[in-house]
Amino acid sequence: SPYTYAVFILQFGGYIAFSLFLQYSFYYLRPKDKNKWKIQAKVPTVAVGRLWGHPIISNKPQRGKYHGVFALINLCLASAFVAATTECAVKGWNKMQFDAVGTSDQVCLIVWQFVWAVIWQCVVEYYWHRLMHLPYFYKAFHKFHHHYKAPEPWDDMYIHPLEAFGYYCILYSPPFLFPTHLYAFLAYMAVMGTCGVLDHSGIRLRLPGVYDTAEHDRHHEKYEVNYSFPFPHMDILHGTFDGEFWGKTY
Repeated sequence: SPYTYAVFILQFGGYIAFSLFLQYSFYYLRPKDKNKWKIQAKVPTVAVGRLWGHPIISNKPQRGKYHGVFALINLCLASAFVAATTECAVKGWNKMQFDAVGTSDQVCLIVWQFVWAVIWQCVVEYYWHRLMHLPYFYKAFHKFHHHYKAPEPWDDMYIHPLEAFGYYCILYSPPFLFPTHLYAFLAYMAVMGTCGVLDHSGIRLRLPGVYDTAEHDRHHEKYEVNYSFPFPHMDILHGTFDGEFWGKTY
């Protein structure tokens, strides 16, 4: 359907536009005050003060092996997943709902569906991520993603495509498993997509008591902490959190 092509282009172009925006707004325009916004400001980087495009066309030095190819494949894969989810919704092959919203009860239901989708993703992603840190899976797949100890824009897509495929099955699963209104799914994807890019931007952004980009940055730095995405609750529950949450330091 036309919607399928539209969402593919929106996902593909939106990711590039958002990543460029972050790089331009911070790395290019604010190199002199990087100590204020860069999470690992003391780590040497060639990105500050320059513009680098998507890794497939970028000549940024010190790129990880296959970074450009993996990043392009994974962006296409993510766009294909959202396109397939849309096509299934249009044809009634998943549990996406399109009911008109006219009552407070319907609004509450949509909010609950959004919250449940986030909870589902956070729980399953945590165990998936822990699996990727087991020796076999780390060596075969996840080591690529940990090539960068202080990630910057475009580094989020440096994942082995098979690992990315597995995670996308989790990310896009809610409307296939649970009744999910279109508005709930759009809100869910907006949060996950935005946090996924921000978590690997190296830019210090924080919503107190809710979200902090420094947490996942610390995962790349220290390796065995902060597996949760995008919120820290599963790490706190399992004793793998390194950071501050609601005034308590872990």
